[in-house]
Amino acid sequence: MNESKISAESEEVEVDIVEEHWNVYKLEDGSRVRTRVIVNKALVPKSMKYVKTVGSGFLINAQTIVVAFPPSELRGPKNPKAVTQEDMESADSEEIPILSFEEKWNFYKIPGKEGRIKVKMVVSSIYRIKNFYNQDGEPVYTVNSTIALGPTS
Repeated sequence: MNESKISAESEEVEVDIVEEHWNVYKLEDGSRVRTRVIVNKALVPKSMKYVKTVGSGFLINAQTIVVAFPPSELRGPKNPKAVTQEDMESADSEEIPILSFEEKWNFYKIPGKEGRIKVKMVVSSIYRIKNFYNQDGEPVYTVNSTIALGPTS
């Protein structure tokens, strides 16, 4: 389906938060990482009355947040400047095994539609960037993930 057809047949809507949760990952290096996916808005087919399928023409706009809580022995020098995406892509990194995790669904209501959507960030791996620290001297982590999306009553 091309973009103009999606635009003509769909409408951009705000979503109402029903529940949002943090996911928690305990890592082998002693750190705890929390992630959260937040849905900002949705592109919904105009003809959709009940959110029973999430398919063609249904899109979400979301952002993710990652917060790390490392043990003190992993801290390094405070970095006076923010670490950029380019810095992280050019640096060596090390995959840190996930020892345990808790991933919860977030739930949203689409105004004017019956039913709700559920959204969950599913993490496949977490990497620590070697010799990079943030402005508080904490190691920098990157998270490989995908967003799962589906309808719910």
